[in-house]
Amino acid sequence: MTKNNYVIYCLLNPLTNNPVYVGQSQDYLSRYSAHLWNIHDTRNKSKLYKNLRKIYKESQLVPPVKLLEKTSKLKVLKREEHWINKYRKEGFALYNRPNKLKESQKANEHLLIRKRAKKAIFRIVKGGNTKGVADLIEVMINEYLEAHFPEDTATYQESYIKDV
Repeated sequence: MTKNNYVIYCLLNPLTNNPVYVGQSQDYLSRYSAHLWNIHDTRNKSKLYKNLRKIYKESQLVPPVKLLEKTSKLKVLKREEHWINKYRKEGFALYNRPNKLKESQKANEHLLIRKRAKKAIFRIVKGGNTKGVADLIEVMINEYLEAHFPEDTATYQESYIKDV
């Protein structure tokens, strides 16, 4: 049974009640408090907070929060992206970064690569196979380069072969 302990919410422009930001959190009240804090923190230079700070200075209004749905940890990023896309299609200009879901998926892929590498290194070192460690490091370098610099990977591999 999946727990729906995440919330998708949006911040509304206090003058128009139009959505300006879609977010997700397990504790939306704490997250909302953080948003309010960031509005008053002049060191925060994001466009969202600059705009909301200007509105607050002119009208003394803070952005209301609207709860959109409850969801599970497994679905939270896709549901957040759903609401971002929905509001953008309706013509609302949101301050959300584009491709947040892709960024999160890439970060998860990197974590998986790290976990696999740690397990493999532990097995190799435990067995005393130093050549295996060198081979594994080379595989990890290639995976990293392919993930971050796909256009440069072939160039790297060619120059590495020349150096060896």
